[in-house]
Amino acid sequence: AAHARGRAGPAAAVSMSDLRTLKHEAQAWSLESDHKLLQNMQRISASILERTKAVGRQVDELETSASYASINAHNAFNKLRMLSFSQFVENLVQDVPEEAPRERAPDNGNGQESFRVLDEEELAKRYQVAYTNGQESLRAVIEDREPRPLAEK
Repeated sequence: AAHARGRAGPAAAVSMSDLRTLKHEAQAWSLESDHKLLQNMQRISASILERTKAVGRQVDELETSASYASINAHNAFNKLRMLSFSQFVENLVQDVPEEAPRERAPDNGNGQESFRVLDEEELAKRYQVAYTNGQESLRAVIEDREPRPLAEK
């Protein structure tokens, strides 16, 4: 703003001086007076246009800065929300007791579901069978053949 004012200031001062001179010449107005008045008006107009453009650029810069500030504020709030959510999930996971693996027990006829807890040895066997079946299925796909019958528990 100071830069724009510095360039426009002297031109405006000269114009004011010239305008005072023109005012005194009003009694004996001539074509030369018209020409001086036109030049002064053009300088004033150019000064106003230059100042207006400078203000426009400053407003654009202010708008850009405000947009960046808004984006940064939104990003900060989103990071806080993510942190809050992750802490909520961590607390939720910590509150859930770890359960032993279990399977549905055979129907005992009373109409209620019942489950039995699997011991580590039985669980290890099941993982081994699942692993073996997965390997066989993968080999069958790679070799483009029908898979062998899957292993049972």
